Amino acid sequence: MKRIYILLLALYSLSKVTPGYGQEEFVGPLPGWCNVKAKYGAKGNGKEDDTKALQQALDDLSQPLIGYRMRKEERFMVLFLPAGTYNISSTLVLKGKIGVSIIGQDPAATIIRWTGPNTGTMLLATGTAYCKIARLTWNANNRPGIEAIGVHWKQRVTDKISQSSAPTSIEIADNIFTGNCSVGIGGGTSAGEGVGAMDSEISIRRCQFLSCAMAGIYITGFNALDYWIWDCQFIDCLDGINSKYGNYHVYRSYFRGSKQVDLHNTSGYYISARGCYSEGSRAFCYDEGYSTNPFKRIFQGNTILSPAITPIAYFSLTKMTFLDNKIGIARDSSIQSSVNTGSWGPGNYEVLSVNNMYSYKSPFRFTSQPSMVYTNEDKYGVAFKPIGSKAFLQTLDLMPKSTRRKILVIADGASTQKIQETINEAYKLKGQRPVIYFPSGKFYLDRPLIIPANADMQIVGDGQIDASILQASPSFPKGKALLSIMGPSQVVIQDIQIGQFTNVMSGIDAIAFDNADQPEGAAYIDQLYTNARRSIFGEGLDYLRIQETNSFFSDGKRITGGKLLQAGKGSAGLFCFGGQFAGLSVDNGAKAVMKDCWWEGDMRKPLLFNGIGNITIDGAMVAPRSADSNTTAAIGKFSGKICLANMYLQGGLEIQPDNPLLNLLIWNVHFYHKLNPLATVSAKANYKAAFMGITSQCFTADPKCNNIFTIANVFTGGAKADNFLSSMLAEDRSAIPARFTQRAAAISNVYISRISIGDCNTAIRFSK
Repeated sequence: MKRIYILLLALYSLSKVTPGYGQEEFVGPLPGWCNVKAKYGAKGNGKEDDTKALQQALDDLSQPLIGYRMRKEERFMVLFLPAGTYNISSTLVLKGKIGVSIIGQDPAATIIRWTGPNTGTMLLATGTAYCKIARLTWNANNRPGIEAIGVHWKQRVTDKISQSSAPTSIEIADNIFTGNCSVGIGGGTSAGEGVGAMDSEISIRRCQFLSCAMAGIYITGFNALDYWIWDCQFIDCLDGINSKYGNYHVYRSYFRGSKQVDLHNTSGYYISARGCYSEGSRAFCYDEGYSTNPFKRIFQGNTILSPAITPIAYFSLTKMTFLDNKIGIARDSSIQSSVNTGSWGPGNYEVLSVNNMYSYKSPFRFTSQPSMVYTNEDKYGVAFKPIGSKAFLQTLDLMPKSTRRKILVIADGASTQKIQETINEAYKLKGQRPVIYFPSGKFYLDRPLIIPANADMQIVGDGQIDASILQASPSFPKGKALLSIMGPSQVVIQDIQIGQFTNVMSGIDAIAFDNADQPEGAAYIDQLYTNARRSIFGEGLDYLRIQETNSFFSDGKRITGGKLLQAGKGSAGLFCFGGQFAGLSVDNGAKAVMKDCWWEGDMRKPLLFNGIGNITIDGAMVAPRSADSNTTAAIGKFSGKICLANMYLQGGLEIQPDNPLLNLLIWNVHFYHKLNPLATVSAKANYKAAFMGITSQCFTADPKCNNIFTIANVFTGGAKADNFLSSMLAEDRSAIPARFTQRAAAISNVYISRISIGDCNTAIRFSK
C-alpha cells in the first residue's frame, strides 16, 4: 500500500455548535387544526380502542386535488392529537393525501400504542406526498414484528376521498419509537412489491429510536432515495439504519449499543455520515456483499468509540473518503484495523484520508491490490480524548418548545389590504414573535405584502403544498415579489404555498429580502419545493450565510459577491446539505458548497460553470433523463476553485482548455456512458487540476464495456497530490451544518421551512 502525504489544515470542530433550544418553535394547535378528541371522539385514555376514530379522521383530511372536503366549514389539513394514550388494534392508513400533517401535542404525553396482533404497521402512508408526522410516541407494546411508521407506495389509488401522489418531501420529526418496535420508520418498496417508485426525499429530524429489534430506520428499494436524517438518537437497536438499495445521509446523530451495526448497507450508490457519535456498538458501518461498483462512502467529523469489531467494513471497488474523524480501538483485541476493505474486481482501491485520528497504527486493511491512501495530518496509533456523549447530545438540535404566542388569524378570503393591516399589527409586537396564521384556503394578492425592517414575526400556514396558498391576482404588478421583507429582520415562514403550479412563469418573484447582508447574518431554508427558474438568489452579498437543507426540488441557485468578497474578504456563502446543485452558478468571489443530493431531470447540462468564485459538490448523483455520453458537466471560463467529489455522473465532462485561473479537483467520480471521460482534457490545458480515483462504465458493444474501467490519475498545470489538495478540500471540510440559533435584533436571521413556491422567476432572493 502506497501513501501519498498531503498538507491540510484541521478545520472541523464539532464543539462549535452551542447547546440549547434554537428559534424553531411549536405554536400549535392553531385555530384551523382538527382536534381528534373534540371532533371524532377519540378517547386517548389508554383503555378504549381509538382505531376507528383515528382512521375516520385520517380519511376526512381534505384532498385538494379532487376537491374532497374543501368547503370552508369542513376542510382541514392538519390533524391534532392532544395529550393522551391512543390504543390502536389495526393499521392506520394515510392514503392518497397531499400536504397534510399529523401532529401530537408532545411526544412525552401523546402516545399511539399498538394493541393488535403480532406483525403489522401502525401507520402506513401510501401514495401520500408533502406530509408531516410530528411530536408523537409510537409504542409497539412489545409485540414482535411491528413497524411503527411505514412510507410505502403500495398502489395507485383514486377514489372519492383520495388520489395517489408520488410520495416525496415528507417530514417525520420529533417522534419517539419505543416498545421494542421491529422498525421505527420504514421506507420504500422491494422489487415486485407496490409501485416500486419514489418514497423519496424524506426528512427525519430529532427522532429517538429505542431498542428497535430490526432497525431504527429501514430503507428498501432502488428509488427510496435522499433520506436525510438529522439529530436523531439510536439506542440499543439491532441496526441503527439499514438500507437495502436506497440511500441516506445522516448528520449529527447519536448511536449507542447497536447490536449489529449503526449503519448497515446493501448497495446504495452514495451514503454519508457527517458529525455523528457512536459508542459501544458492535460496528459503525458495514456493507453486505462484494461488487465492482465504486459505491461512495463518505465519513466526515464522526467519533467512533469502543466498537466490538472493526468499525468500518466495505467490500466493493474501494473509493472511500475520511475527513476529520476520530476512530477508537475495538473491544476485540484481535482486531488490528479501523477499516477492512477490498473486493474481487480489478481496479485501484483508493482512500482519501485527512486529519483523522486512528487508534490503530495501520488503520486500513486492504484485501485487494493495488491500493493507495492519499493522506495528510492523520494520526495513527494514538489515544485521544473525545468529547463525551453527554456533551455531544447537547450539540444536537432539540425538539421545538411548545410556546404561547399571539395568534393573528387571516380570515378566509381576506383582501391584500386586510392582510397588510394584520402584518402591521404584528410589527407592533416586536420582541413577542407573534404568529400570522393563514388557515387552509387561497388568498389572492393584488400587490406585494410589505414586512418592515426590524420585524420579529412568524408567518405560518397549514401545509407545504395545496393547503394555505398565497397567490397573485391578475392585477399583481410584474417584476415584484409577493412577499417583500425589509432587513434586517427576524422572520419565520413555514408550512405555506406561494404561487401556483401551472408551469407557466408569472414574471414575478415569491419572497424578496432587502438589506439582508449584515455581519453574522444567517438564513436557514429547509425543505423548499419550487419550480421557479431560480430557487435561491443571493445578490451582491458579503456576510450572509445561506444554508439550505433537504431540498431536492430547488434548481437554479445563484450567488454573487459584494465588494468584500470580490476583494477576498467577507464571509457570505451558500451551504447546502441535501440541497439541490443543478443549475448552480457563482460570481464575484462567491462560494457554494453542496453536499448529499440526487438530481434527475431534463436539463442537458445541470453542471455548467462560468464565473468567479469557489464551488464544491460532495456526494451527488447527476442523472439526466436522456442518459447518454453527451456532456453533462461543462466548465467554461472560470476563475477560482471547483471541487467535484464522491459523485456519479451520467454523461461527459468538458473543460475549456484556456483557463489559467481555474483550479480543479475531480475526486472519486464514476462516469456512466463514457469509456474515456477525460478525453477532453487537452495537453494544451493551462489550468491546474487533479483527476483522481475516477472510474467509468459504458454500455456499447466495446469489450471494455463489460467491466467497470479504472482511469489513471491525471495532473495538469503543475498540480500535485500535496498543497494543491489542501487548498481544494478546505471548503468542503469547513462547511459544517449550523443550527438555527438566536441573533441580535439588528442582524438578519431568517428561518424558512416546508414551503412550496410555484410559477415564479425567483423563489427566494436576498439582496445587500
